[in-house]
Amino acid sequence: MNMPPLVAVLIASTPALAEEQRANLTAMFSVAGECQMLVVAEEERPCKDVVINTEYESGRIGFYFIDDSEGGGIISFSGKGREQRSPAENLRLQPLDALILEGGKVPAIGVCSFENPFVGQARIQCSAFVESGEMYSGFFISDGSEPKLMSSEANDG
Repeated sequence: MNMPPLVAVLIASTPALAEEQRANLTAMFSVAGECQMLVVAEEERPCKDVVINTEYESGRIGFYFIDDSEGGGIISFSGKGREQRSPAENLRLQPLDALILEGGKVPAIGVCSFENPFVGQARIQCSAFVESGEMYSGFFISDGSEPKLMSSEANDG
């Protein structure tokens, strides 16, 4: 699946990326597959069949799920990559400390579990709670194709 230019522009203009620009984006990948579920503040929403993964020089990583409902947006599950754990060879657990929503960065507590999409079909599952108690969650299964590198340029921020 080719990444639609509009989606790349939407990702690049999110508060998450703007805020993280200072930390220097080191890589941005798109992963094609099927979005199984997206829950935004306890409400299930349709989602696009692509997930974006970003990595920053600061060690922060993000998983961007795209809300495909009318007026939808982008939800980024964000955490410090250095806190990642690896319970199996191709499985990682990423603690989350923030969600990036339309209004900006919101403190959150949660976790993403993700398999290595470079070795075949992979699951990406993220869930987090914000201070109000609302839950945000996304579940995605890749189609087994290799992720596409969208950007590997460091930014001067």
